[in-house]
Amino acid sequence: FPTRRSSDLYITAASQSAHGIPVFIGADLVHGNNTAVGAVVFPHNAGLGGTGDPALVQQATHITALEGAAAGLNWTFAPFAGVSWDSQWGRTYESFSEDPQIANKFVAAATMGLQGANGLGSGTPFLVGCSKHWAGDGQATPGTSNKGGVVDRGDIRIDEATMMSVGVGPYMGALSAGLGSIMVSDASWNGTSLTVNSHMMTDILKGTLKFPGFIATDWNAATESKNASIPAAINAGVDMLMQPS
Repeated sequence: FPTRRSSDLYITAASQSAHGIPVFIGADLVHGNNTAVGAVVFPHNAGLGGTGDPALVQQATHITALEGAAAGLNWTFAPFAGVSWDSQWGRTYESFSEDPQIANKFVAAATMGLQGANGLGSGTPFLVGCSKHWAGDGQATPGTSNKGGVVDRGDIRIDEATMMSVGVGPYMGALSAGLGSIMVSDASWNGTSLTVNSHMMTDILKGTLKFPGFIATDWNAATESKNASIPAAINAGVDMLMQPS
Protein backbone atom coordinates (compact mmCIF):
# COMPACT_ATOMS: atom_id res chain seq x y z
CA PHE A 1 0.00 0.00 0.00
CA PRO A 2 1.12 3.61 -0.52
CA THR A 3 2.38 5.82 2.25
CA ARG A 4 0.03 8.39 3.71
CA ARG A 5 1.94 11.13 1.88
CA SER A 6 1.77 9.49 -1.56
CA SER A 7 -1.92 8.61 -1.20
CA ASP A 8 -2.72 12.20 -0.19
CA LEU A 9 -1.01 13.41 -3.37
CA TYR A 10 -3.10 11.05 -5.53
CA ILE A 11 -6.33 12.06 -3.79
CA THR A 12 -5.55 15.78 -4.08
CA ALA A 13 -4.58 15.50 -7.75
CA ALA A 14 -7.81 13.63 -8.53
CA SER A 15 -9.94 16.25 -6.80
CA GLN A 16 -8.30 18.98 -8.89
CA SER A 17 -8.73 17.18 -12.22
CA ALA A 18 -11.22 18.34 -14.86
CA HIS A 19 -13.97 15.96 -13.75
CA GLY A 20 -13.05 15.74 -10.07
CA ILE A 21 -13.47 11.97 -9.98
CA PRO A 22 -12.25 10.83 -6.54
CA VAL A 23 -9.56 8.23 -5.98
CA PHE A 24 -10.35 5.50 -3.47
CA ILE A 25 -7.55 3.50 -1.89
CA GLY A 26 -9.26 0.62 -0.14
CA ALA A 27 -8.47 -2.45 1.91
CA ASP A 28 -10.34 -5.25 3.65
CA LEU A 29 -10.27 -3.81 7.18
CA VAL A 30 -13.06 -6.04 8.49
CA HIS A 31 -11.57 -6.32 11.99
CA GLY A 32 -8.75 -3.81 12.14
CA ASN A 33 -6.06 -2.48 9.81
CA ASN A 34 -4.29 -5.78 9.26
CA THR A 35 -2.33 -4.24 6.36
CA ALA A 36 -0.01 -2.45 8.79
CA VAL A 37 2.49 -3.92 11.24
CA GLY A 38 1.71 -2.84 14.79
CA ALA A 39 -1.92 -1.88 14.19
CA VAL A 40 -4.68 -3.28 16.40
CA VAL A 41 -6.32 -6.49 15.12
CA PHE A 42 -9.67 -7.10 16.78
CA PRO A 43 -11.63 -10.34 17.11
CA HIS A 44 -13.60 -11.12 13.98
CA ASN A 45 -17.28 -10.22 13.74
CA ALA A 46 -18.52 -13.48 15.25
CA GLY A 47 -16.53 -12.65 18.39
CA LEU A 48 -17.50 -8.98 18.43
CA GLY A 49 -21.17 -9.83 17.91
CA GLY A 50 -20.93 -12.29 20.77
CA THR A 51 -20.23 -9.42 23.16
CA GLY A 52 -23.77 -8.12 22.67
CA ASP A 53 -22.33 -4.60 22.77
CA PRO A 54 -22.76 -2.47 19.61
CA ALA A 55 -21.08 0.49 21.35
CA LEU A 56 -17.92 -1.58 21.73
CA VAL A 57 -18.01 -2.38 18.00
CA GLN A 58 -18.39 1.31 17.19
CA GLN A 59 -15.31 2.05 19.30
CA ALA A 60 -13.33 -0.76 17.66
CA THR A 61 -14.19 0.36 14.14
CA HIS A 62 -13.34 3.95 15.01
CA ILE A 63 -9.86 2.75 15.98
CA THR A 64 -9.76 0.90 12.65
CA ALA A 65 -10.62 4.15 10.86
CA LEU A 66 -7.86 6.00 12.71
CA GLU A 67 -5.25 3.38 11.87
CA GLY A 68 -6.49 2.93 8.30
CA ALA A 69 -6.36 6.64 7.58
CA ALA A 70 -2.90 6.86 9.13
CA ALA A 71 -1.74 4.24 6.61
CA GLY A 72 -3.07 6.25 3.66
CA LEU A 73 -6.39 4.46 3.15
CA ASN A 74 -9.73 6.21 2.64
CA TRP A 75 -12.07 3.29 1.81
CA THR A 76 -12.71 -0.12 3.36
CA PHE A 77 -14.62 -3.24 2.33
CA ALA A 78 -16.52 -3.26 5.62
CA PRO A 79 -18.75 -3.62 7.53
CA PHE A 80 -19.72 -7.16 6.67
CA ALA A 81 -23.53 -7.55 6.80
CA GLY A 82 -24.03 -11.21 5.94
CA VAL A 83 -26.17 -13.36 8.22
CA SER A 84 -24.94 -16.87 8.93
CA TRP A 85 -27.46 -19.70 8.45
CA ASP A 86 -25.26 -22.70 7.72
CA SER A 87 -22.02 -23.57 9.50
CA GLN A 88 -20.67 -24.97 6.22
CA TRP A 89 -20.39 -21.39 5.02
CA GLY A 90 -16.70 -20.53 5.04
CA ARG A 91 -17.40 -16.96 6.15
CA THR A 92 -19.45 -17.73 9.26
CA TYR A 93 -16.80 -16.00 11.38
CA GLU A 94 -17.39 -12.75 9.45
CA SER A 95 -21.06 -12.62 10.47
CA PHE A 96 -22.12 -10.64 13.53
CA SER A 97 -25.14 -12.88 14.11
CA GLU A 98 -27.50 -15.45 12.61
CA ASP A 99 -30.33 -13.08 13.59
CA PRO A 100 -30.80 -10.27 11.02
CA GLN A 101 -32.12 -7.81 13.60
CA ILE A 102 -29.10 -8.30 15.84
CA ALA A 103 -26.74 -8.12 12.86
CA ASN A 104 -28.42 -4.86 11.80
CA LYS A 105 -27.52 -3.18 15.10
CA PHE A 106 -23.87 -4.20 14.82
CA VAL A 107 -23.54 -3.27 11.15
CA ALA A 108 -24.97 0.16 11.96
CA ALA A 109 -22.53 0.59 14.85
CA ALA A 110 -19.60 -0.46 12.67
CA THR A 111 -20.66 2.02 9.99
CA MET A 112 -20.73 4.86 12.51
CA GLY A 113 -17.34 3.86 13.86
CA LEU A 114 -15.75 3.85 10.41
CA GLN A 115 -17.45 6.91 8.92
CA GLY A 116 -18.55 9.02 11.89
CA ALA A 117 -21.46 8.90 14.31
CA ASN A 118 -23.34 11.68 12.51
CA GLY A 119 -23.06 10.40 8.96
CA LEU A 120 -20.46 9.95 6.27
CA GLY A 121 -17.52 12.27 6.86
CA SER A 122 -18.39 13.23 10.42
CA GLY A 123 -15.57 11.14 11.91
CA THR A 124 -12.10 12.55 12.51
CA PRO A 125 -10.58 11.00 10.50
CA PHE A 126 -12.92 8.64 8.68
CA LEU A 127 -13.02 5.93 6.04
CA VAL A 128 -15.76 5.45 3.45
CA GLY A 129 -17.45 2.16 4.27
CA CYS A 130 -18.37 -0.47 1.69
CA SER A 131 -20.74 -2.94 3.31
CA LYS A 132 -21.01 -6.39 1.72
CA HIS A 133 -22.27 -8.49 0.06
CA TRP A 134 -25.59 -7.20 -1.25
CA ALA A 135 -27.71 -9.18 -0.55
CA GLY A 136 -28.60 -12.52 1.03
CA ASP A 137 -25.01 -13.30 1.88
CA GLY A 138 -24.93 -16.63 3.74
CA GLN A 139 -28.32 -17.87 2.59
CA ALA A 140 -27.12 -19.85 -0.44
CA THR A 141 -28.05 -23.51 -0.85
CA PRO A 142 -25.11 -25.80 -0.01
CA GLY A 143 -23.47 -27.37 -3.05
CA THR A 144 -24.37 -24.54 -5.47
CA SER A 145 -21.18 -22.45 -5.19
CA ASN A 146 -19.79 -21.16 -8.47
CA LYS A 147 -16.29 -20.78 -7.00
CA GLY A 148 -15.65 -24.22 -5.54
CA GLY A 149 -17.02 -23.58 -2.06
CA VAL A 150 -19.99 -25.16 -0.31
CA VAL A 151 -22.22 -22.19 0.52
CA ASP A 152 -20.14 -19.15 -0.41
CA ARG A 153 -21.01 -17.60 -3.80
CA GLY A 154 -23.77 -20.13 -4.29
CA ASP A 155 -27.39 -19.82 -5.38
CA ILE A 156 -29.68 -18.12 -2.83
CA ARG A 157 -32.99 -19.97 -3.22
CA ILE A 158 -35.34 -17.84 -1.13
CA ASP A 159 -38.38 -15.73 -1.96
CA GLU A 160 -38.33 -11.93 -2.02
CA ALA A 161 -39.97 -11.53 1.40
CA THR A 162 -37.22 -13.63 3.00
CA MET A 163 -34.57 -11.75 1.03
CA MET A 164 -35.91 -8.44 2.34
CA SER A 165 -35.95 -9.72 5.93
CA VAL A 166 -32.66 -11.61 6.10
CA GLY A 167 -30.66 -10.34 3.13
CA VAL A 168 -31.58 -6.65 3.15
CA GLY A 169 -32.57 -6.22 6.81
CA PRO A 170 -28.99 -6.11 8.22
CA TYR A 171 -28.19 -3.10 6.00
CA MET A 172 -31.00 -0.85 7.20
CA GLY A 173 -29.21 0.71 10.16
CA ALA A 174 -26.07 1.26 8.08
CA LEU A 175 -28.11 3.00 5.37
CA SER A 176 -29.65 5.27 8.00
CA ALA A 177 -26.15 6.01 9.31
CA GLY A 178 -25.06 7.27 5.87
CA LEU A 179 -23.21 4.26 4.45
CA GLY A 180 -21.04 5.44 1.56
CA SER A 181 -20.89 2.36 -0.67
CA ILE A 182 -22.01 -1.25 -1.00
CA MET A 183 -20.39 -4.29 -2.65
CA VAL A 184 -22.84 -6.40 -4.62
CA SER A 185 -22.67 -10.14 -4.07
CA ASP A 186 -20.87 -12.59 -6.32
CA ALA A 187 -23.61 -15.12 -5.53
CA SER A 188 -26.80 -15.70 -7.49
CA TRP A 189 -30.42 -15.35 -6.43
CA ASN A 190 -32.76 -18.02 -7.78
CA GLY A 191 -30.39 -18.71 -10.65
CA THR A 192 -29.44 -15.16 -11.67
CA SER A 193 -26.19 -13.46 -10.69
CA LEU A 194 -26.74 -10.64 -8.19
CA THR A 195 -23.97 -8.73 -9.98
CA VAL A 196 -26.38 -8.19 -12.87
CA ASN A 197 -29.62 -8.03 -10.89
CA SER A 198 -31.22 -4.63 -11.60
CA HIS A 199 -34.15 -5.37 -9.28
CA MET A 200 -31.87 -5.69 -6.23
CA MET A 201 -29.54 -2.82 -7.12
CA THR A 202 -31.60 -0.26 -9.00
CA ASP A 203 -35.20 -0.96 -7.99
CA ILE A 204 -34.69 -1.78 -4.32
CA LEU A 205 -31.37 -0.28 -3.19
CA LYS A 206 -31.26 2.91 -5.25
CA GLY A 207 -35.02 3.21 -5.74
CA THR A 208 -37.06 2.06 -2.75
CA LEU A 209 -34.28 2.57 -0.18
CA LYS A 210 -32.95 5.72 -1.89
CA PHE A 211 -29.29 4.74 -1.41
CA PRO A 212 -27.20 7.75 -2.56
CA GLY A 213 -23.82 6.00 -2.49
CA PHE A 214 -22.11 3.85 -5.08
CA ILE A 215 -22.16 0.12 -5.79
CA ALA A 216 -18.96 -1.85 -6.42
CA THR A 217 -18.58 -5.42 -7.67
CA ASP A 218 -16.75 -8.20 -5.90
CA TRP A 219 -13.40 -9.46 -7.21
CA ASN A 220 -13.73 -10.12 -10.99
CA ALA A 221 -17.45 -10.75 -10.45
CA ALA A 222 -18.58 -8.92 -13.60
CA THR A 223 -16.75 -11.48 -15.73
CA GLU A 224 -16.75 -14.57 -13.51
CA SER A 225 -20.22 -14.65 -11.93
CA LYS A 226 -22.84 -16.86 -13.53
CA ASN A 227 -24.57 -15.08 -16.45
CA ALA A 228 -22.64 -11.86 -15.74
CA SER A 229 -20.81 -9.46 -18.04
CA ILE A 230 -19.38 -5.97 -17.65
CA PRO A 231 -22.10 -4.25 -19.76
CA ALA A 232 -24.85 -6.16 -17.96
CA ALA A 233 -23.42 -5.26 -14.53
CA ILE A 234 -23.23 -1.55 -15.36
CA ASN A 235 -26.71 -1.50 -16.89
CA ALA A 236 -28.07 -3.22 -13.78
CA GLY A 237 -26.73 -0.56 -11.42
CA VAL A 238 -23.04 -1.19 -10.75
CA ASP A 239 -20.98 2.02 -10.45
CA MET A 240 -17.47 0.63 -9.90
CA LEU A 241 -15.90 -2.54 -11.29
CA MET A 242 -13.35 -4.51 -9.31
CA GLN A 243 -11.59 -6.10 -12.29
CA PRO A 244 -7.91 -6.61 -11.40
CA SER A 245 -7.40 -9.11 -14.21
